[in-house]
Amino acid sequence: EGGGGGKTSAAAAAAAAIAGRGRKAKQRGVRGGSREWKTAGGPGRDHRVLMEVELEKVRTRYEVFPADAKQSSRFVLLVHDVEIRDRLDGSGINKFLYLYSTESIPRQSHANMVTLKVLFEQPDSTTQPNPEQASVRFSLLPLRLNVDQDALFFLINFFRRVADTGDVLERLQCNTDTGYGVANPSQQSSGCASGRKVYITSFVFHPEVPIRIDYQAKRFQLESVGRVAGILMGLSHLDCSELLLKSLTYKQGLLGWDQLIDSASGEWIEDIKASQLPHILKGVGPIHHVTQFFQGIFDLFYLPYQQYSEDGRIVRGLQRGASSFTTSTGVAMVELTSRFVLSLQSVAQVAYDLVAPREQKALGAGGQQQAPHQPLDVMEGVSNAYGVVSTGISETARELYTAAAHEHEERGVAGAVGGVLRQLPGTIVKPIIFASEATRHVLGGVKNQFVPDARKEAIDKWRTNQ
Repeated sequence: EGGGGGKTSAAAAAAAAIAGRGRKAKQRGVRGGSREWKTAGGPGRDHRVLMEVELEKVRTRYEVFPADAKQSSRFVLLVHDVEIRDRLDGSGINKFLYLYSTESIPRQSHANMVTLKVLFEQPDSTTQPNPEQASVRFSLLPLRLNVDQDALFFLINFFRRVADTGDVLERLQCNTDTGYGVANPSQQSSGCASGRKVYITSFVFHPEVPIRIDYQAKRFQLESVGRVAGILMGLSHLDCSELLLKSLTYKQGLLGWDQLIDSASGEWIEDIKASQLPHILKGVGPIHHVTQFFQGIFDLFYLPYQQYSEDGRIVRGLQRGASSFTTSTGVAMVELTSRFVLSLQSVAQVAYDLVAPREQKALGAGGQQQAPHQPLDVMEGVSNAYGVVSTGISETARELYTAAAHEHEERGVAGAVGGVLRQLPGTIVKPIIFASEATRHVLGGVKNQFVPDARKEAIDKWRTNQ
């Protein structure tokens, strides 16, 4: 026992020494600002250009049936939650894709965002060739997309490279199937990939999936997608556009997963072109908010009439009409005013960058594309606005004092006066910037008090200044 204890102690001491060296190496890596090899990637990798994919509670199950059974195997994939986060430096978006849920579309407690069930059947021995057969069921929960133009083209280029890499790997796999680096002649004649395709006897996509899209345009991209599409993608700005992926049922059979994807995507695109373009176009520019404004006015008169026609309760109809008018029209007015204030702030920021001295630019007044904090109600919005205004006034006074004191030390009173005069153009423009920001906080508080879901959506959509 003593010998065994000595070996155990020696092993424990060696393990502790290795762990200690690992901790020291990790600390040196953290102090040096380097990343671990798992996240560092290969040479030339740019960590400022990336998007994150997070899958929560992924569960899989694969069952194999006996050889004499009609079914050969069964595969189930369940993903409780899926999020794609935008981490590009030039984007202010936080979540690119996530679950869309509101008070009107609540999420069920244990519902899975992605559900895939594939039942494989034994191939039919009477037909040649005899591919393996499968029945597929696929479902999704409602989706919310916040698309920045840079992120969109990043994903397009990424999947193009992945597709090219996949073709190369498939050719390499075909060339190594025989074990000697030379493809089988039968595979060369019939195609290596076609021999392994699955015959999908049935496919069901249910229920239909609503998708709400916001799109932020930045510039024209004429090289990647063509001139017309590049101009449209550079000019379009979508706000609360809606799509609907309709339910699909295929019973005629499809050969291969690629044919299934092509058939489903083609049918969805045709349905969108035929019947859903108005729902997309209503999100272009301020059209959604203008439509919302007139919808509130319409509901103010129509809902009382509708309620009276149904059960004669005119008071109930007046309440519904007034509530819809207050919510729809009020939110639309807040959004339109917020857009105007944001445009004014952007113009003031450009003017500040043009007229402010270099040392004054270094002290502050950066643009605010993303919301640093979403107020809960009007009171919190006013409080945040007061903080923005007081901070702006303090910074402006500090900039004037710093410039006057610095010039006074070098050139006396005349230098102090000159330093203050050089700061005047930027000092005149800067109050417009923080006053616009304060107004946005107040408007945000008003909107979040009208529509509680708006605060959650804004927090999910925009990054915070951290």
